[in-house]
Amino acid sequence: TFWSGNIKEIIVYASDQSTNRFRIESNINNYYKIYDAENNGFVSKWYDQSGNNNNAVQTTGGDQPVIVSSGTLITDTAGRPAVSFGDGTDFLQFTQTTLTNETIFCKSNAILTNAFSAILSGADNRAVITQASSNVQYNLSAGGFKTISGSHSSGNQVFTFMRDGTNVSIFQNSSAKGTSTELANSSITREVIGRRGDTEGAYTGTIGEYLLYPTARTSDRADIEANIKSHYNIS
Repeated sequence: TFWSGNIKEIIVYASDQSTNRFRIESNINNYYKIYDAENNGFVSKWYDQSGNNNNAVQTTGGDQPVIVSSGTLITDTAGRPAVSFGDGTDFLQFTQTTLTNETIFCKSNAILTNAFSAILSGADNRAVITQASSNVQYNLSAGGFKTISGSHSSGNQVFTFMRDGTNVSIFQNSSAKGTSTELANSSITREVIGRRGDTEGAYTGTIGEYLLYPTARTSDRADIEANIKSHYNIS
């Protein structure tokens, strides 16, 4: 007996995927629109578009962020697609993460829930962007935070984190928020999106774009930020 129809996709795992079955089926359904159901689409891998294969991955089903919620594509306030880290435990980690100099550009809506939440983080619980009360904090050193007064709990934001071998610098919507010499020359061995360090989470917002450069983009930082702000209608 032979199969006489068409086959679009076959996925074979060398392990039991019982815990991930619903998420895998939901992603396939969302792509092919096979049946009507309130399903979510989960992100197991955020692919590196540079060709360097430095993907941000999450193999644990319960910790995967969401791109489709109840059959609807998640978007930000500008109507652009965004990845939601909504339940406070979701995060992605890069496959290649040993960096000394680096620049990170991140477009998020900056919804944080407590001092242990973080949009970006790295080794030694270096929380790049976290929160205390209603204020966004930036960890520019191994042991200290700098705080922006006033609430930034919602709305599209562009956060930039840059290390040039001498200084660590933080920018929000192209505005400089502080510099430090600590960690400026350290080799960061883990880069995580949506969690502080290895174990603490609670980021509940969305991220629409994440650019990671293995160099300090000193000369063109402002131009890159301007392009992101223009694309997402950020003033």
